[in-house]
Amino acid sequence: MKVDKYTLDDARNFQEKYKEIKKQYGKDESRAMVRNYFADPRKIALFAYVVLPHYFNRNFKDVHYKLLNHIEIGKRHKKNKGTMMYRGGGKTSIELVLQEIYEACYNVFQFSVINSYNSTMAIDKLRLLKEEFESNEFIRYFYGEPIGEKEYWNKQDLTAWGRNRFVALSTRENPKGLLSKGDRPQKILSDDILSAVDVRSIEQREIAMQWYKGALMECLAADGVLEILNTPLHPDDIIMTIFKGEPPFHVDWDVLKLPAMVNGKTVDADWKTTKELNEKAKDEYTFQQEMMCNPLKIDSGVIKFDDLRFYDELPEIISASMHADTTHTGKTTSDYFALGIIGQSEDNYYYLIDYILEKCTVDKQAQYLIDFYLRYYEQLGIPINNITFDEKANQGFGYWVKKLAVEEHDLSLPLTELNCPLDKVKHFEPHIPHFRSNRILLPKNHSGNKILLDQLLAFPQKGVHDDAVDMFSGCLDYFHAPVPSVF
Repeated sequence: MKVDKYTLDDARNFQEKYKEIKKQYGKDESRAMVRNYFADPRKIALFAYVVLPHYFNRNFKDVHYKLLNHIEIGKRHKKNKGTMMYRGGGKTSIELVLQEIYEACYNVFQFSVINSYNSTMAIDKLRLLKEEFESNEFIRYFYGEPIGEKEYWNKQDLTAWGRNRFVALSTRENPKGLLSKGDRPQKILSDDILSAVDVRSIEQREIAMQWYKGALMECLAADGVLEILNTPLHPDDIIMTIFKGEPPFHVDWDVLKLPAMVNGKTVDADWKTTKELNEKAKDEYTFQQEMMCNPLKIDSGVIKFDDLRFYDELPEIISASMHADTTHTGKTTSDYFALGIIGQSEDNYYYLIDYILEKCTVDKQAQYLIDFYLRYYEQLGIPINNITFDEKANQGFGYWVKKLAVEEHDLSLPLTELNCPLDKVKHFEPHIPHFRSNRILLPKNHSGNKILLDQLLAFPQKGVHDDAVDMFSGCLDYFHAPVPSVF
């Protein structure tokens, strides 16, 4: 089925034409003609404009037509449907409100379950349908009164027209109560099936997965269908598992991925530039997860994404430390030069004030360190009490920094060589509690956050750069370890 494309102008023309038809054929016959006309699900966009104008008061975008074609509104399709879509794209309005109301108007499913990650969310979504059935004048006019004496509503269970039952169900809730009337749901729609909390650990993800493919799927009618729409939260959450076609989702599933950008171009006209799109996310991790349907792997490392906090404005800093993790060359195959400055606030939080992660030449590395010192100590008055470096990969780095500082800037730097342990995990280990207690804060809009997060969250994976971790260890050592000997 391919959905026909309509505009709001088409809806206005339809309404004017209906007035003429009503005059010619009378009220009852003209309403029957409208019902028959919209019974063709290819006209679902026009139905949305006419019947749900407060939800759909703008023209559908191409991405919305892709979604409509995928979920096949109004059909008893044989395959289950999985949809991953960027946050804010309107998937709930289309796949929950529009789809459920249309299919109730045409009695496609007599028993449907609305599932969300907690009972409040599930009931709120069901309440959206109830409010439309009760107050939507177009539904009542063309299709009759949905909520009458025969209909039932107890916050979690709704019946419309005496034939279409909807039940709200939260994730991990025992679905046995759904079968209390002897029938099984013909459709289960999961909208935001998981929250960020549900994907934090392997154990939590496994509990949710076992509930979905066990308890929930088992209560479905033999000819029933599953629909799930979600912004993915983790590479191994339910929607990602469905999309990857892993058992038991390797057969009878149609899946669709709708990221906010394709081939470098935004799919939504509301966001005309990459910059505008990036502003919808607080950092690279969130951007990839919420806008690109591409959640980054966060469970392989000792630091989890939920351990991290981000700041907009820097508070007063009482002490600061800089550390440089050097590299011997600027070639693309080399490690990164990592230079960072971390400041301590009065309440003992630690702010990554600025940093550089770059593959650059030896002389540029020395210049970067001096530039940082001039900018933050000399110009901005940040009290930098300590500067350390590890020159295992760049012998002579300390000498060149000192020489450049004296000869070109007449500076005497508090420069010390840090004898970093060869075991990077043990070196970083004393600082992990500060991340776990959310006392390490990162600059929210730093241009290097993607590289920083990739390294920090992957550590200690083999084959992934760990220069950012060495930078943190070196800076934080000053606050939590004896100061090494002076260079």
